[in-house]
Amino acid sequence: GAAGQPQPRPARDRATVAGIHARAHETMAARQAPPGGAGAVGAGGPGVSRETQLALDLVQQTVQRHLASWWLGRTRVDGEDHGKADLRLLCLRKSLLRKADDTYRPMIAKDPDAWVTHLCNERGKAHVQSWVQQKVDEFVSKWAEG
Repeated sequence: GAAGQPQPRPARDRATVAGIHARAHETMAARQAPPGGAGAVGAGGPGVSRETQLALDLVQQTVQRHLASWWLGRTRVDGEDHGKADLRLLCLRKSLLRKADDTYRPMIAKDPDAWVTHLCNERGKAHVQSWVQQKVDEFVSKWAEG
């Protein structure tokens, strides 16, 4: 397949894949969207299959978790204006969620079942996390410039 596309594993039987998808659906259904959460940005709308929406939700969740982890682990600058920094984080979050939706939606729509399986394993999460970190690095370099 093309770079960045999940590679289906023929060795997995339908029952295993169905179990992965069922657990992912249960996990996502059990969670409530955070205030101003990804639902507004990545809302599937009418005509979006359950598997497509699940894959999109998993991408959004991975983006938000990686961004939160990065934010908590970053080095703070002495005298940093916390209000300004928090506003930048909110803008970055909104931008990344929108970019993730624009980037991944067309790929997910081609094979949502494979993407759900891909995003439920560490390799799939790492794929999205790498994309997020690249976008964060781009943002931080622009942030440092101005």
